[in-house]
Amino acid sequence: MNEISASFYSCHLSTLCNSCLKEEISFCARPFLTFLPSFGYSYVASLPSHASGTTRISAIIIDVWRQTVNPFASFFCIFVLVLGGPVVSHGGESHGGANKADIGVDEKLGASLPAGMTFRDEAGKTVRLPDAIDRPTIIAPVYLSCKHACPLLLMGLAEALGNLDSVTPGKDFQVIALSFDGQDTPKKASEKKKDYLKAIGRPFPPEAWRFLTGSKEQIETFTRSIGFRFQRSGMEFDHPVVLVVVGPGGKVSRYLYGSRFLPFDVTMAITEAEQGKIGISTRKLLSYCFSYDPLEKTYVFDILRVSGIVMLVLGLSFFGYLMSKTRRKTP
Repeated sequence: MNEISASFYSCHLSTLCNSCLKEEISFCARPFLTFLPSFGYSYVASLPSHASGTTRISAIIIDVWRQTVNPFASFFCIFVLVLGGPVVSHGGESHGGANKADIGVDEKLGASLPAGMTFRDEAGKTVRLPDAIDRPTIIAPVYLSCKHACPLLLMGLAEALGNLDSVTPGKDFQVIALSFDGQDTPKKASEKKKDYLKAIGRPFPPEAWRFLTGSKEQIETFTRSIGFRFQRSGMEFDHPVVLVVVGPGGKVSRYLYGSRFLPFDVTMAITEAEQGKIGISTRKLLSYCFSYDPLEKTYVFDILRVSGIVMLVLGLSFFGYLMSKTRRKTP
């Protein structure tokens, strides 16, 4: 494991101390700690560094569902947490202008990127989007001075790229890390590119991974076109953690959430984009249960929404049971 990846993985482990987690989760959920850590490092890494234990446990559940592809297991874990009490964490610093509606992803599946956008790559050369997208392209919206979620997203992407065997970078697909900070420069982009190319762990054509920067106006046009909503918070940004996969010509094909990605998921996203198919965001269903609170800088479990759904399902099930019993008694 190289130096960069070692530092990131040590960060994952340090934020998942069981003694810290146990202080904040309900008694009902504690027996399940034994299996949660083995699945949960990937999505937890995308959370703010000061997110609380309950926030991390909630995020782990999303990762369990994706990596095991077992909706029943996830539903069971969510049900346990619903019974145990609200999974809401606090402690962030408030920023007057922020509100929940400002941060998130409004998926634009099937939409095309608008023509005429211009950015500069790490060498300072002008790149026009979507003209430069002549093959399936993985786009990572990041900002280059980020110290938390963005490095983890790019590190997770680099790890996945290092394990792709059935698609060839530069031929079958390309990658773009596009900064949504208008203050980022090609010089900074060049430095970051060198780091993440090394993190892939095997030869990767430099021209297949571009780092783009641009003006505030061009950035706003791009982020609106993919439904990426973010907001500046002091010297940093509150933003979603997601990759956007687009097909040749700039048609949005799929969103990949989190900060670690299975090679199979990435390969399928590339293949679908090449074929012009619209993929499914595997975490979209469970992300319905969570929302990002920029005032507190935490992910919040929506107890009212989920408990309402659970009660509705239980009510309908009970009604169906009563109806079936009534029919049996009828001569």
